Amino acid sequence: IRVIVEKDGALSNIICLKDNTPVGGLANSALNAVKRMASELCWKPAEQQGKKVKVSVTVPVQFKMKNNP
Repeated sequence: IRVIVEKDGALSNIICLKDNTPVGGLANSALNAVKRMASELCWKPAEQQGKKVKVSVTVPVQFKMKNNP
């Protein structure tokens, strides 16, 4: 998932870069997870030469699937 961390720590432009599932179920789950993180956590903005700047960040998301007997 790629996001932009804004100068105030908010997340924007949340997109899925890769989806290995045929109907996108895991991509949607990953997007929802990162969107929840955006609303529940305060991200620390990047700094360059002492000034806060927005930055693009790639957040890796891994799922473990359980086999049902």
